[in-house]
Amino acid sequence: MKKHGEELTRKYEELLLGKVVEEFLGTVVNYHVKGDVRLSNGEIYETHYRWSSEEEDYEKKELPDSVPMEEYYNEFIVGKTIIKVSVSSQRDDECYIYAFVDKENHLEIPLGFNPEYDNEEKWRG
Repeated sequence: MKKHGEELTRKYEELLLGKVVEEFLGTVVNYHVKGDVRLSNGEIYETHYRWSSEEEDYEKKELPDSVPMEEYYNEFIVGKTIIKVSVSSQRDDECYIYAFVDKENHLEIPLGFNPEYDNEEKWRG
């Protein structure tokens, strides 16, 4: 991310800033609780909500332990304009676009594997 973060941020700012999140298209449970959103330019992006539990992965559906993704997105994300974009890999070896619709709420759009993430070094401490 150090090497390509600024370049990726500029690219996704051009693609996402000013777009309205028009519709949440449904939830999928598979390692993450995730779903797709449609933006005002017609483009569809996958977005991650949270990690799924083993039980959710087995059942292939969200369990009622937390606020359902659809409910959260429809209340806090849908209908809002993307005002800030950043690219990061803070949590794991995946890169994400964080597309903020206000100070607290954002889309977490996966970009893929972070080639700068060093698994061996991480484990060595």
